[in-house]
Amino acid sequence: MSENIKPLEVEYLVIGAGPAGLQLGYFLDRAKRNYLILEANAPGHFFTTFPRHRKLISNNKVHTGFDDLELNLRWDWNSLLADDQRLLF
Repeated sequence: MSENIKPLEVEYLVIGAGPAGLQLGYFLDRAKRNYLILEANAPGHFFTTFPRHRKLISNNKVHTGFDDLELNLRWDWNSLLADDQRLLF
């Protein structure tokens, strides 16, 4: 190893940039933590295989008939949590 290369120091190391790794990265970033996410494939590679048949569990989750955002999230199994409501399915 070259003497000019310093080891990278991080507080948190996340293995995998699938749905859980990306969600954790979002919260670590929001908390202004020093972290690194490692992924063997492309970030979000999980979504090239799942959901099966390239279809969501339901395509009408935003039309639940309820105005309560917390209640609507119970039907939404495909969105990552975020402060920006436009990012939700």
